[in-house]
Amino acid sequence: IIMNKLLKIKREWFVFLQKITMFKTKVNYFGMTTTVPLIYGMGRDLIVPSEKLMSELLQVFLNFKKGAVLDVGANVGIYLLKLKAIEQDRAYIGIEPNPSSYFYLTELIRENSFHGCHVVPCGLSDKASLVDLFYSVPGSCGASFEKQDHGLSAEVMTETGDSVLQRFKVKEVAVVKIDTEGHELPTLYGLQKTLTNLKPIVYCEVWGLPEKNSSAYQSEFSKKSELLTFLTQHEYQILGVSNDNKPSFKMIESTEQFNTTMRPEYIFVHKQDVTELVTKLKSAF
Repeated sequence: IIMNKLLKIKREWFVFLQKITMFKTKVNYFGMTTTVPLIYGMGRDLIVPSEKLMSELLQVFLNFKKGAVLDVGANVGIYLLKLKAIEQDRAYIGIEPNPSSYFYLTELIRENSFHGCHVVPCGLSDKASLVDLFYSVPGSCGASFEKQDHGLSAEVMTETGDSVLQRFKVKEVAVVKIDTEGHELPTLYGLQKTLTNLKPIVYCEVWGLPEKNSSAYQSEFSKKSELLTFLTQHEYQILGVSNDNKPSFKMIESTEQFNTTMRPEYIFVHKQDVTELVTKLKSAF
């Protein structure tokens, strides 16, 4: 009897600890009052709005093109909040294979009663598969399909972006945001039908080339060359965004141009739209 009572006290103690580690706060996220859940440290990056340029670019993209926003590598919802601060009614599909981030993102949507949002607990790649997702700390929101220096892993499912959009019966896609920590090419290969038929703007993280004397230089050079070839074959052009306080936009036509003079986020745009989009970007900045 005494042991049962002690176990019940232990249970209630852990329930109390759980409650004090899960709370929420109100923030002004670029003009939108937002409830930010704080769950075991997740959400702290949303309390102080950051990356204003990303929001400003998204505003231009949304004004330029109709359709849903596909957020590949949604993490804890930074791009989702940027979208909702601009347009409440735009359809959103978040792709997030990390279980911790997926759980947080669904809570963020629920707490704010966001509508028109779907979150899919898988990764995007060039085929449906079961693969390892690598991470460094248990419960971390950061993860990658590239092992890098990560010591831990979990098995997750991947799908092609084309198949996910087909299941949701999406007819128009305005923006595809890709932040996949080095998995950009397989993600794009799985979106070939979407690129060909719907011609969305793609806002993609691509890190600059390392130093030429680096052991990783040749591998990274090959990956970026393949990316450039892929986009050219699909009649897409690449816009780099300068690192200046007042950003400028430069056409990327060679692999060597993926360097530190550019921000690590590039804009891929179909050639039929590039002239008009550049004009709108220049007028916005």
